[in-house]
Amino acid sequence: MKFNTVEEMIAYRNTIVKNLAENVCVVSFVKKDGAIRVMTCTSNPALMPVYEKKTDKVRSQNSYIISAFDLNKMAYRSFLVENILDVTILSEDEVHQMQNSGNFGH
Repeated sequence: MKFNTVEEMIAYRNTIVKNLAENVCVVSFVKKDGAIRVMTCTSNPALMPVYEKKTDKVRSQNSYIISAFDLNKMAYRSFLVENILDVTILSEDEVHQMQNSGNFGH
């Protein structure tokens, strides 16, 4: 996705970050190698396993990157805001269906 201004990109990023914090989303984006990736992800702690921090290292915030927990790979992944192709918010019913069918973590 192309943005006219940095402010427009940051506003879009903030919207995606808010959606991820409150929901499970399916995010399609272009990876660095040019491949298209579709990821079911969230940043809602209630939907993620407890994270055990292994170091005291603190990563600085980058306005061009979004990090989220991939519910299929059960690991954190990140992507560039400008490489997002589509974001779909899953309904609670869709999330429950995925949880019940064992689709998370596989």
